[in-house]
Parts: sequence; C-alpha cells; structure tokens
Amino acid sequence: MTVSLNFSHEGAVATVSLARPEARNALNYAMLEQVSDAFRVADSRGARIIVLRADGPSFCAGADRKAYPGFSSGESNEALAQHAINIGNRVTQTIASTNALTIAQVHGHAVGGGLVLAMCCDMRFTADDARLSLPELSLGLPLAWGALYRLIGMVGTTKAWDMLASMEILSGSEAAQIGLCSAAVPAAELPGLVSRKIEGFLKINPQALFLTKRQFRAISAKASFGNLEDLDGSLLLGPLRANTFDNAFETP
Repeated sequence: MTVSLNFSHEGAVATVSLARPEARNALNYAMLEQVSDAFRVADSRGARIIVLRADGPSFCAGADRKAYPGFSSGESNEALAQHAINIGNRVTQTIASTNALTIAQVHGHAVGGGLVLAMCCDMRFTADDARLSLPELSLGLPLAWGALYRLIGMVGTTKAWDMLASMEILSGSEAAQIGLCSAAVPAAELPGLVSRKIEGFLKINPQALFLTKRQFRAISAKASFGNLEDLDGSLLLGPLRANTFDNAFETP
C-alpha cells in the first residue's frame, strides 16, 4: 500500500498519509485510487477532521512521470480511456465532498497534482521552506483535476495566470502570503501547529462544523459556474496522445 489511514482522538481524527517516499510520493493510478478510498472510508466512519500528510522529504512530486495516471497510449476503447483519465478528478471530488473538515500538512515539494490534492482540502498548513508549483504548462499539459477554478478562487485570476505562465515556484511563506495556504511555519514546527489546530477544531460543535463545511461547499460549487472540472480529463487526452509531454515525463 502506498497510502495509509490511521485514526486518533477516539476516531474523530483520521490521518491519510502518502507513503511512497522512494518516489517522492509521485502519484500513479493505484495511489490515487488509494487516496480516494482512504478519504471515503474516513468520512464514512464519522471522522470530524481528516489530515492529508506525507512520508519522506517531499509532500508529493506530482503525477508519476513514468506513466501519467489514467493514460494508456494503447487504449483503443474511447469510453475506457475517458473513464481512466478522469481518475484525478474523481479523487479531488472525493476529497472536496467529504463531510469532515480537511487539512493538508505540506512540506518539501508539492508539485502539480500533489499541490492540487492539497488545494482540495479546506485548509493548507505548510512549512515555510516548502516549494509549491504547478508546472503543467512547461510539460505541455493544461491544468487539470479541477485545479484552475480552485486556484483562481484562492489567489485571483491575475496571480493565477502569473503563477501558471511563469511556472513560478512559491515558498511556503509566499504561498501563505497570497492566500494559497492558511499559514506557514518552520518545518520543525509544522506538526505541532497542525496538532494545535486540530485540538481547537475539535472544540467546535460538530453539527455547526459540518453545516459550515456544507455552506463552503455550496458556495464553492456556485463559484465554479457548474462542474467545469468534468472537462479536465478530456482536455488532457489531446496533448497526452500527441506525445508532447514525452521529454518532460521522465523520472527526475
């Protein structure tokens, strides 16, 4: 298993850990399915808070460059191809639709799809020296997995364009300053900060917390002008099939 799920605080807190440190937690198809399953199980078991974190020196290096998750150049069945390429969307929608309050604990590198997973959480706490980036345009790919409307909602259209077109790499401190993350602290202090936040959130009336989460979700859905991320998988297939990404998608 490349994803682990643990419970604490008498089941009120679930921790989903990306556990593929030898590959900097790069996301392949199986790992994305496991992330989705872990969030679904945690939510179904009544967790009030779900924390997404990672083992090793990096939070997540993004999509596995050995094989883009859900893409097979040899797949001739268009229905199967369309279903498979949407694995990223299914995972991000699962994270975003949980009843629990979700927190991403980000350290090291959070790249591409890895940063998108964190963006789907309600709050993101990061190490101040973390490196956050969305390099999709440099790889010849559109930004997918519902990331674009989330990014615009967090930092605004102007900053989103600048971040994407310039392939900007933000520090954790810079990400917090522009609203991409909730707060940034020295890496050694990050687990303690998240623990203190959890203790505070557990003091909130559970019903009030769940209802507030649903309000946020409803507002977010309205702001996205419909479920625009449904287009993202199809948008990916064009450049992937054209092999414009071949040189970029090699294991670093």
